[in-house]
Amino acid sequence: MSENSSKSSPALILFAWLLVGLPLGWGVYNTLLSSMKLFQTPAAAAIRPASPTK
Repeated sequence: MSENSSKSSPALILFAWLLVGLPLGWGVYNTLLSSMKLFQTPAAAAIRPASPTK
């Protein structure tokens, strides 16, 4: 290991992770919410019985 190597401060590392992680987490959360709409049945179709045909 060289003598002139420097260590990063833990606060700077935490800030960098938060800077990247918070928007990433927000995007994943919104994507999951949007994708849940694909797997749900429409409320009107689930409540209303099928009408008899003539």
